[in-house]
Amino acid sequence: SVLAVLKGIPFTHTRDTGKEAFPPVFTALDQAEASVELLAGVLNTLNINTARAEQAAGAGFSTATDLADALGREVGLSFRDAHQVVSVLVRRAIELGLDAAHLTPDLLEQVAVETIGMALSLPEDRFRQVLDPRSTVEARSVVGGPAPDEVRRMLGDRRRVLEAERQRLEGRRELLQVASTNLDDAINRIRGTAREADA
Repeated sequence: SVLAVLKGIPFTHTRDTGKEAFPPVFTALDQAEASVELLAGVLNTLNINTARAEQAAGAGFSTATDLADALGREVGLSFRDAHQVVSVLVRRAIELGLDAAHLTPDLLEQVAVETIGMALSLPEDRFRQVLDPRSTVEARSVVGGPAPDEVRRMLGDRRRVLEAERQRLEGRRELLQVASTNLDDAINRIRGTAREADA
């Protein structure tokens, strides 16, 4: 809305810009505040069924890309071939009513022969590890990644920043309170002077 107002009003008349552009900003701020309050309420009362969440994470094919990456790194397939093999593997699994937990290295090998004419496989334990959502998350221990240690580090950083911002906000509130008191005192002095002049 603000963009439309700014685009539609010539800048030679800034009064219209100010008059028309600000109401949507305040509406957006109100909505953002309400959203943050709602999110805080959700997070403060959230109970996670860890077992169910872990089961749901492994039910789909969210780790299929990791399998393709492992085939590229460990078997030496090109990026294109690895992703082609895995896409056919996932399609075949869906046709057979299987999820990622029920894929096998044998099915991978069969699909690879059909798709790229080459037999390939990963050892069973590595195959399972690559398809395991927990292992996938833990493997991404890079700055900004989802690995538990990195998430704890980022949370610690955010908590420190949040505490610094809280202290800064408290300092601002104190300054505003002092300014409000000074303004009230000045107004009272002016009123007092005006009353004395009238008397």
